[in-house]
Amino acid sequence: MPFKIALIGCGWISSACHAPAYVEYAHSHPPARLAACCDTLLSRAETLAHDFGFEKVYGDYREMLRIEKPDAVCLNVNEQFICEIGCQVLEAGYPLLTEKPPGLNLEEIDRLIEAANSSGVVQQVAFNRRNNPLIQELKRSLENLEIQHIQVEFARVARANEDFSTTAIHAIDLVRYLAGKDYNFIRFSYHDAPDRGAITPNTTLAGELTGGQTVQLNFFPASGEAVESYTVYTVDNLLSASISMGLDLPGRFHHARRGQILRDVDAVELGQRKESYFLGGFYNEDAAFFDAVQNGGQASPAFFECRQSVEIMQCLRQRVGEYRREEF
Repeated sequence: MPFKIALIGCGWISSACHAPAYVEYAHSHPPARLAACCDTLLSRAETLAHDFGFEKVYGDYREMLRIEKPDAVCLNVNEQFICEIGCQVLEAGYPLLTEKPPGLNLEEIDRLIEAANSSGVVQQVAFNRRNNPLIQELKRSLENLEIQHIQVEFARVARANEDFSTTAIHAIDLVRYLAGKDYNFIRFSYHDAPDRGAITPNTTLAGELTGGQTVQLNFFPASGEAVESYTVYTVDNLLSASISMGLDLPGRFHHARRGQILRDVDAVELGQRKESYFLGGFYNEDAAFFDAVQNGGQASPAFFECRQSVEIMQCLRQRVGEYRREEF
């Protein structure tokens, strides 16, 4: 029986990041078929179908679902449409992999959680950093170590005049993933640049996780270079992953213990792959979702696992001064 993959949203994130991963997966897993893609701009869907081999093209995702009855749906649309379309896909009973963020606020993530629980289908949020080979190596290397502190440096170029919280959620989520803990409390510090009329200021999140680990996340949306690094301190160890962007291409993993370098390797050496969609973690996350659907498992992170990340993203957007985890 064929395994039919359908795509909603044929913009840049699909063409540059996910579609090459879908093609590789379909070639290496013969039951898989790129059955259909859909976009409100039909010409964009036609271009993507031509470039990557999708069999059919649609301008309305509801029509596509009704006719194709896919086995898995990938939702790669702008943030403001994720909740509404995602809920409809789940309520129709289709397994769903959606781009981040899974909702713009608590109300939206709770709607998605409810729809996922009611449908019972496999669902996953595409936080690709979790599947980045460098981050996976960092996570593996932390297995027998006790984390004391996690430091994040997250900079972009010319991104201050937009809602940067929907990008910052990558780091907010990844800290939780690396530590295996939720945030207990956070203090937010905002540093505006009035002369530039920026919507999003430089921001620092300093706080503590539920296991007592301290964290600091520094966001610079209008820096001189794109940088994204995660440094973890434990007793006698320093481990870091600088992921592939800007001057840090192709990214690097570093582990030092008591002044001695144990490992210092770039992403290509580590994974023996150089394709950007692989180094970015897109192939691994897409493959994990498709495998889970076919094997009857549950992919991660599911919507309920992402709730606190969305809550803190919302705090960042609203310029909240302090966050404290609710006690249950």
